[in-house]
Amino acid sequence: MISKFFNIYKSLFFMKIWSIGIIKISKKKFIELNNLDFIEKNFFKLKLDNKKYTFFADPFPLSKRFVFAEAMNKMNIGELVLIDCYTHKVVKTFSSLDGHVSFPFIFRDKKNIYLIPEISHWSRQLIYKYDKKKNSLTKKKKISGLNSIRLKDPVLYKKKNYFLFFNTKKSKKIDIYFSKKIFGTYKPIKNISNYQSGHRMGGDIISINNSQYRISQNNSNLYGDGIKINKIIELNSKIYNEKFIKTLKFNKIYGPHTISFIDDKLFFDYYNLEFDILAFFKKLIIKVFS
Repeated sequence: MISKFFNIYKSLFFMKIWSIGIIKISKKKFIELNNLDFIEKNFFKLKLDNKKYTFFADPFPLSKRFVFAEAMNKMNIGELVLIDCYTHKVVKTFSSLDGHVSFPFIFRDKKNIYLIPEISHWSRQLIYKYDKKKNSLTKKKKISGLNSIRLKDPVLYKKKNYFLFFNTKKSKKIDIYFSKKIFGTYKPIKNISNYQSGHRMGGDIISINNSQYRISQNNSNLYGDGIKINKIIELNSKIYNEKFIKTLKFNKIYGPHTISFIDDKLFFDYYNLEFDILAFFKKLIIKVFS
């Protein structure tokens, strides 16, 4: 009861100030962690001094140097940006997207790089092709089978000959769709078992040797305060089954909320709480207009 009251108090009078952290750690070592003390003590913070944006979150690395992220502008609209982690600067804003953008998931297939951001505020899900030479989004395509669905935090994963879309709808339950082609037609996996784990995706699927792990958000206390590690037991076109392994969260800061690897480099977001007497009204405005 005291914990619930304290969380309500935080929600009413505090604003989340999001940041992006980076640390060198292998996927295997990360999955084996029992807590995040090592990361919390040793991570490198991106110090982005950009007056156009109030915060940066949802990092997905294009390379060890460049990372896609959501940048919240002063109108409380998330913009898609590319950040240079060496210079701590925004090097590109992708203004071609029409509304609020978050969770800019990257999917690589052969030589192609695709961007699959969450655009559920204003559109059904689209897949964008990224041109590395031009540093631009050159094509966008609809996804057959998902034409009428607005996805939350979509993640695309390829297993053998199948493309699998992990996502969350308004029900907050995880949904998975499969197809033999990247643009569909996608069909739902009807038998999904993940009752003990978090639902909303918290990053890409992590593969270690012959094992796969789904990262989900831990929203049991405060939103964005930690992730859950779930081992995938069975995944095919008919059934999905996973086993909850553990929850990982920081001690002195809140998070992580989204994680993503490139080689042995981990990118993640986290937040601190900042007192603001008008916090509730600002959050209400964000909810209404974003």
